[in-house]
Amino acid sequence: FMVVPAGGGGTLLGGYIVKRLNLRCRGIIRFCMMCALVSLLAIFIFLVHCPNVPMAGVTAPYQSGLMGKHQLDQYKHLYDKPSKSRLRNSSSTELNLTVSCNAACNCAREVYNPVCGADGVMYYSPCHAGCTSINHTEPSTGKQVYSGCGCVVGNVSWGEEGSALTGKCSSSCHHMPVFLSLFFVTICFTFLSSIPAVTATLRCVPDSQRSFGLGIQWIVVRALGSVPGPIAFGSVIDISCILWQDQCGDQGSCYIYHNSAMSQYTLAAGIIFKLLGTIFFLVASVLYQPPPESPQSSCETTDQGTEHMSDLPIKDLPDDGIIVNVHARL
Repeated sequence: FMVVPAGGGGTLLGGYIVKRLNLRCRGIIRFCMMCALVSLLAIFIFLVHCPNVPMAGVTAPYQSGLMGKHQLDQYKHLYDKPSKSRLRNSSSTELNLTVSCNAACNCAREVYNPVCGADGVMYYSPCHAGCTSINHTEPSTGKQVYSGCGCVVGNVSWGEEGSALTGKCSSSCHHMPVFLSLFFVTICFTFLSSIPAVTATLRCVPDSQRSFGLGIQWIVVRALGSVPGPIAFGSVIDISCILWQDQCGDQGSCYIYHNSAMSQYTLAAGIIFKLLGTIFFLVASVLYQPPPESPQSSCETTDQGTEHMSDLPIKDLPDDGIIVNVHARL
């Protein structure tokens, strides 16, 4: 819903602006540099992030009455500012998921079925919440309500103490409208320079080298963008994970990401790539020179070509105003 309208609209709008303003080569390059600069500024929206929904044993400790002070200090050290080793290795969460309230349940780590406790804390599964039975199923949502959950204690936000609802707890963060607005701007201005950049390439090289120039350009795009981009951002996503799926000892999908870490890593990667793009357009604007062998070519405005056409000799028309081709056949 965001990428298609912003990317497609930005691509069409970029081509229209170049044609409407009749920009020269240097003007097109500066326009691309401005678009890259705006997208660089807008990417700072990744400074805004929502806090993680508290999940017992992963992003938040179990209730203080069930844990010692040493364990609480360990949680505070782990979850306030997670290290790279903590983000990469979720095996340390296995011991944290088992406490006195669910120790007798012998919960399986392979069964991931999150439930939301009445205390507003999310649990790895009904077993890890210490639940003993299914109370009922809500007719409106079809979600099961568990009861007798020994780990769900303390202040309750809904229902009764010791109850839990199937599914993850809802987030109370309301930053999404602001984030989507500036994220739309980032994508739009990123694609806004795509067509003008190709147009500048076609205009600033001689006619005989246009195909070769486009080939070199796309080699650079693939080498610096399309190939390392998914790898870089994939690594950003992976190192932000704090709870991995355990498939018989092998690492599977990621269950829980650390929102703050993902925000910081994505911002850092975005700034690096956007800054490089802006610098490249700046260097292109400084080093640009019109092709010496075609001073009246399309690298400048198309009006220059019509101005010099007036210098060409024009043959007089016949008296009857009719031009006859003597070599034409009926």
